[in-house]
Amino acid sequence: MRTPSSALALFPLLLLLLLLFLSPFTSARRRTCPYEATREARSLIENLIGDTVSGSVPEECPLHSSHDFLLPHHLMSAKHRQLRHRCKACDRNFSSRLLLDDHLWEEHQDVLDPEAACFADYCDLVLCPSSADSFFRTLSPSVCDPLSLEHRHVQCTKIVDGCFEPEERASFRARLCDHLHCAAREYTEGRYEEDAARWSSWDAFKYGALAIVTSLVLVMYLGVCMWQKELSIANDLRRLSSSRHAWIGTSKQKDS
Repeated sequence: MRTPSSALALFPLLLLLLLLFLSPFTSARRRTCPYEATREARSLIENLIGDTVSGSVPEECPLHSSHDFLLPHHLMSAKHRQLRHRCKACDRNFSSRLLLDDHLWEEHQDVLDPEAACFADYCDLVLCPSSADSFFRTLSPSVCDPLSLEHRHVQCTKIVDGCFEPEERASFRARLCDHLHCAAREYTEGRYEEDAARWSSWDAFKYGALAIVTSLVLVMYLGVCMWQKELSIANDLRRLSSSRHAWIGTSKQKDS
């Protein structure tokens, strides 16, 4: 029978298990708003706004920097000497941006506005480099969801209408929204043509030379292996011949 004291002894263990179970949910905001994708989207949005006539957007625009969930952490980050990253709030240095991101999330969540928007959610509009290829793969007829893309296209149109002047909206709708449909094959084909254009003669020479050098090294390795194997066989034959002659000589001495 379990005593009250034994039940109390199990309480810390149960509490630890509960904390471990709930920990993924407490960090859900971080997983749904990745730092690196947010940085990419923020940079592309800043370039986009810079192309407007006024060089700015109204504060009620969803793309305005005041709605950027992770912007406070970005402003608290600094690149220090010797490729180190520094937290301005507590003046600590970190060897990588990832470690600095972890520190900011763990120690400085109080500066974040939970009502702000995660700019990484705009990666499908501005085509962030880290996710553009995977997004275009979702446009394949076998996996494309026309209803969700149509809904996203409506959202994109509302963003454009709320952020840009009437004379600029057609241009920005083409840049942000026109690829949000299952038949956007011209975008994927254009990207693949750009990738093919980057394959210059110098690239072909480098990779061809690498293939030739690799082949030569492999041939030399196989040649050395075969040569050592032949030497080993020759040595074995000589030892066998010597042993045979010695055995024959011993037999003759016994017969005589």
